[in-house]
Amino acid sequence: MGDNLKQIKYKINLYIISKMENILKKKCEIGNHVISKENIKKGEIILQISIDDLICCDSFTDDKNLFTDPIFFSLNIVVNLKQYANKLSTLKPELIPYLWTNKTIDRLKGTPLHMIIMEQKYRVNNKVKESVSNCQDFKKFHELFKIVYSSIFSKGLIIKNNKGNVILSYVPILNNFNLELNKGKENIELVRTNENIIIKAKKDISKNEELKIRPLISDSPELNLLKFGFLPDNLDSFTLPLKFKEYKITLAKHMEDDDKKMLRRIRKNPKFIEIKKELQNIFNETIKVIDENEEIKSDCNDELTKYSLYIKKLLQDNYPK
Repeated sequence: MGDNLKQIKYKINLYIISKMENILKKKCEIGNHVISKENIKKGEIILQISIDDLICCDSFTDDKNLFTDPIFFSLNIVVNLKQYANKLSTLKPELIPYLWTNKTIDRLKGTPLHMIIMEQKYRVNNKVKESVSNCQDFKKFHELFKIVYSSIFSKGLIIKNNKGNVILSYVPILNNFNLELNKGKENIELVRTNENIIIKAKKDISKNEELKIRPLISDSPELNLLKFGFLPDNLDSFTLPLKFKEYKITLAKHMEDDDKKMLRRIRKNPKFIEIKKELQNIFNETIKVIDENEEIKSDCNDELTKYSLYIKKLLQDNYPK
């Protein structure tokens, strides 16, 4: 394993309890966001962290299968550092879907995202319950876990250790930097070297300007939502996979040729009359669930509503008549 518990406690102290003079190279005000307290030139280093000072998942296990597991990592941070619970609870939670209320998630009923988010919540929460025993106040423990997990899942860093293993690492201070989703508008960037994690100015930054970093965007809009809690302005990359009997069709703005052919065959070939009825039922039921969502009726401009209506339109445009 990596660090011992004493070393991990030192790192928690370094990032959360102390004033971080050894990490920050420029004057900054750190709270729910990070504000520069001086003018910073493009290319200047704002923050520098030694790779050796990262809190890493391999500190808690020798099992390589767990080296990049955010649930295992978060559980061990909370369990092993319970004396720092008050400090850990001051970390800024990331507003990812795992932390959304059921009422908010239910705005997506009838859509693939609703199933994806609920599956993640169920899987993570079940793992926490299975892993924690003899806990005097499970509710308090779980609330602290959710804060740490949201931070690690959203802004944890994947690095290679000195043995060449790929591991998940965590620097609590990175959690304070807000994300800039508009490409080119971010004013800082994260750079990795063999020895350090560096945050430097991507452009000239004025005093009292907020420091924002662009996230590492995935090709999967579903993963981006789970990790960062946002939907893109253009929803065309979202799809609606359907499974019925031994068949699979994926509805999309720009459908694959095989899916188009299968849908056309079901529509027109008399041999598929029963399959078509079943598919019609799936379409009808899904549209009904979306239409019955009261939140959608009350707010048509919300991004979750726009996504639900996008899925509804995919169903309507490809209805197997």
